[in-house]
Amino acid sequence: MKHYTNLKTIACLLMMLAIAGSAAFAQQAVEASYKIKQVYVPEERRPAVEYRMEQLPFKNAGGQLPSREGENFQININGQNVNEPDGAKRMISTFLESLKSPLRVDKDVRLGINATTAKSDAGYIDEQIRIGKQTTKERLQKEMKDVSTSSDNMLNELGNELKQQSNVTVTIFRFDQYFEDVIIDNTAISIANRNQNEFVSLLGKFYNTVKPTNRKALSLKEATAKAMAQIRTENKLEELKATNRGEIVLLPYSDGFKFTWKTEVSADGPYQVWIDTESGKVLQLLPLFFFDRAKGLVFNPDPNSPTRELTFEVDAPAGGVYTLRMTGVLTLTNDGTDGTAGVVTVADDGSGTANFNVAPINGTTVERTSQAGYNGQFQQVNAFANISFERQIYMFLGSEVFPALTVSVNDNNPCGFGINNACSSMAFGIGGATTGNSIACAQLFNSALDGTVIAHEFGHRLNGLQYGVGGGTLTGSMNEGLADFWACTNFNTDIFGGWWAHNCPAPVQSGFVPRQAEATDIFPDRNSGGGSNQIHSAGQITAWAQWSSRQGMNDATSFGTLSINLNTIKAMTTAGVGVLNDGSSKSIHDSNQNLLKQLAPLYQSSRLIHKLLAGYARAGIFLSPKDAIIDIDHSYLNRASAAGPVFTVWTGDDYTFAGNNVVTSGVLPFNTEFQVEVANDEAFAVNHITSAWLGGVASAAGGTATYTMPVADWNTLKAGTDIYYKVTTRDGAGGNIRNSQQPGNEFLGVGVLVPVGRAAINGTGTKDCSCTASASTSSSTMALVPLLPLVGLIVYRRRKTKTV
Repeated sequence: MKHYTNLKTIACLLMMLAIAGSAAFAQQAVEASYKIKQVYVPEERRPAVEYRMEQLPFKNAGGQLPSREGENFQININGQNVNEPDGAKRMISTFLESLKSPLRVDKDVRLGINATTAKSDAGYIDEQIRIGKQTTKERLQKEMKDVSTSSDNMLNELGNELKQQSNVTVTIFRFDQYFEDVIIDNTAISIANRNQNEFVSLLGKFYNTVKPTNRKALSLKEATAKAMAQIRTENKLEELKATNRGEIVLLPYSDGFKFTWKTEVSADGPYQVWIDTESGKVLQLLPLFFFDRAKGLVFNPDPNSPTRELTFEVDAPAGGVYTLRMTGVLTLTNDGTDGTAGVVTVADDGSGTANFNVAPINGTTVERTSQAGYNGQFQQVNAFANISFERQIYMFLGSEVFPALTVSVNDNNPCGFGINNACSSMAFGIGGATTGNSIACAQLFNSALDGTVIAHEFGHRLNGLQYGVGGGTLTGSMNEGLADFWACTNFNTDIFGGWWAHNCPAPVQSGFVPRQAEATDIFPDRNSGGGSNQIHSAGQITAWAQWSSRQGMNDATSFGTLSINLNTIKAMTTAGVGVLNDGSSKSIHDSNQNLLKQLAPLYQSSRLIHKLLAGYARAGIFLSPKDAIIDIDHSYLNRASAAGPVFTVWTGDDYTFAGNNVVTSGVLPFNTEFQVEVANDEAFAVNHITSAWLGGVASAAGGTATYTMPVADWNTLKAGTDIYYKVTTRDGAGGNIRNSQQPGNEFLGVGVLVPVGRAAINGTGTKDCSCTASASTSSSTMALVPLLPLVGLIVYRRRKTKTV
């Protein structure tokens, strides 16, 4: 009879928190060295369309309709549910007919996906909220002598809102577009029904006119032979394999469409390739795997940094021993590069617990094989434990169930990229610095001993799993950026790969590791200079947007980490439908904006939406070109402070696009004037104070300005229990008015108002916390001490006893 046991292990963190104020140096960009060069489709040239929101029969719909054929769109409808396929078909038909589109349901657009997302674990969420409230109060008590009832009330409000968010599931109906029974690649209209919220989104892209420009002439075998000859010649490659599986799809291409064989080839890993069915030419080629390697950083880490004991599950003992294996879940292999053979086992002592926290397995001499007492077994337990833990956490938060996974450690050539690499096939290189004595930046240490590297590579699996629910396009930069975020958020650091590459002194900006989520990671600045559009480098925009949102949410509550992690997992299921994937600046922008568009509806009834929008604004990403976003420097104010709070305001994009290329000169979209309103109550009836219309908006991370509350106003307001705040923006002529209660120019729906910003006023004491902050500059004057979800898991899980 199969049964489960707990095992104890020490999981080495072997990563360092970022050092505040550390310098960074730039490095020349180096494109990711995939053995096969990526091939992108040319920029699409499509005719304009004239759609107006007034054409839609959906009451108070918000969002944006396409302005040209095939442009990605999203509209949002409040107060409606679509729970079954027939209802979804009726909504799609109504939508297309209202726009006078010739497309018809079941003929031109056909239901391809009908899925409902997994649920979060209510017990785990409740426990994390309880701990988060307690942690927030403790840090406030250190900061201020008296913590007010209003702070309790705000924490209760945020906690109740997070419980509601955790209960939300999403039902997705994806309708793929066809032409003469051939599916059009990456072209679909999806309905995302956020159950429990009565909030529906229609999103994706479609083409009213489809005219192929080639013929279906070659068989799969013939087309593949021609394509492989081209790939070998262009990449000077001998070892190349093809599959005998493929399908004909219609690929949007320039101003037309081409029939292609969509199939896979394999060299250093699998690649998806689109081959012209008439000429055999490769029209598009993209890798289906991701990797990371270092070229410079880090901060003087200690290879003997703290360890901690984790619990997870393995198979029942066989032959009197436990092995690092969980059948159907996780299998570990050891390539033995450092001379350590086999997979770690421990004897069954009859206790029902497999204890791997014993010598010599738990020896922490792991940096170099030349060290006396070097331990090559620790890496196995470290990788197995961290992946097991993260897998369980993500499923507690509402991810889909992960398929069985094989993990390789002690590898000398992961994914064919050499010893100094790790990749999304879950192969972890041991590093040239481990097996040698080099102190060169290019030589790395054991990737299986850096928890952030493990979390990053497993993050790729999470990204693919969640994007796959709705069939969305997961671009390379988005995949890398989210993987960086999962690495950082799991270990409460803004540095990915710090210990892995600790031969070097500082972070780099070229896309190599270690990478830091920091305020320089702004669109479009991040895509200029040394890191231009390289997927790892461009991914830092995503990582910073997510990390900055996390910082803001953790300022409001210590379960802010839980909030952004949980909702990101949900948002990925509806993200990416019809998003451009050609490596251009427009593609990088659109994929980030698209994720924000999926996150915003999940936060529409929470005050944390302002932290989300501010986090993305700091990365240069907005819901609409002209906008109104506001954030406060601290969510808990001290009435003993002489100075009032400081607000940061964002007013929209400081860039435009010419085709797929970004433009930062000329007249830019962002509004140039703003007006801040504050009051002691949410209705803005008590001590309602309105600033003058102010200028000073500058191009920074979008159009940005700051506003310090005048001392006289602060003296009036601080006698109350709370401050409520909002901002209105406009252009220099007094037009294009935007309001922070209607983000993205009513993106969430006409007349839909999100809660205004709120800060609780507390008693006496010093305003600034003396605790340690991470390296990134926070928008708050207090340091952030968020709840670590990994630690929370230990609190929640119950021991299981051995059964027979």
